[in-house]
Amino acid sequence: MMLNIQVIRSGLLLFNLRCRNLDFSLPDFVGNNLTSAFFTVLNTISETCIGASIKYIKLQNFSFHFYNDVSVPNLLFVITTQIDSDPEEIRLQLKKIASIFNENFSNNLCQFNGNLCTFQNFQELLAEI
Repeated sequence: MMLNIQVIRSGLLLFNLRCRNLDFSLPDFVGNNLTSAFFTVLNTISETCIGASIKYIKLQNFSFHFYNDVSVPNLLFVITTQIDSDPEEIRLQLKKIASIFNENFSNNLCQFNGNLCTFQNFQELLAEI
């Protein structure tokens, strides 16, 4: 079950959707932008050190699934799920999410000026999944 979806470009959180209530909350000083930067750095270290991006990270109750779409540089999709979610099923969902995002926002990414409101209607597009 998907709990949260993030679309990140070069550490900047472009889109965040909380699908379900998470059983934890981050401290006030840790916002979504900090976690998106952390995920980007972690994935970059993985690519640099072992030559491959992270597929997923399992914690006690949650998993974070990562997907780099090679058609758009520095774009990272992260889904938070419950620990018992099937990684291959989530990978397929990540690819669908990336495809929908790229079909609808690739021009916006090329001309990105910092306006995050550009990506707000992505939530409506995700209802199709």
